[in-house]
Amino acid sequence: MPRCEVVGLDFVDRAGVVIKADVELAANPAQVWQVLNDTDRWPEWFDGMKTAAVTSPKWDGVGSTRSVRVGPLVVDEQMITWQPDQQWGFCATRMNALGWIAKRMVEIVDITPNGSGSTVVYTGALDPLPWIKPFSGLLKKQMTNAWATSLPNIDGQIR
Repeated sequence: MPRCEVVGLDFVDRAGVVIKADVELAANPAQVWQVLNDTDRWPEWFDGMKTAAVTSPKWDGVGSTRSVRVGPLVVDEQMITWQPDQQWGFCATRMNALGWIAKRMVEIVDITPNGSGSTVVYTGALDPLPWIKPFSGLLKKQMTNAWATSLPNIDGQIR
């Protein structure tokens, strides 16, 4: 799989495309955090995700890795932020050729308390390759829709 440039949180400030989706959940921040970190169960709640697997020896913080398959896209991810009950995020380190749309990509989930539940804000940022730039609006719409429809499913995952 082609390599992606490893970037940090500051990439959001300079990315060519930035996507945001936010939802209100009944789940409290600790419960949201638990669901986000149960990698094996992501296909149960994230629409279109076929597989998700931890690929590092431990799944416990910045530097941890996993691999996911969403539709035809296979992405290897490395955690770049890990603040329990507050913020969870990764950058793409590799993408398969079919899904080769960007050289840099970051996805971040911010969790804040909201009464007995949470407000969850997803931010995605990427620099599309030249051939995909004309389709950036469509890409942004699809990614926003994927997160906006999947995040509410977290409530159904609470045990």
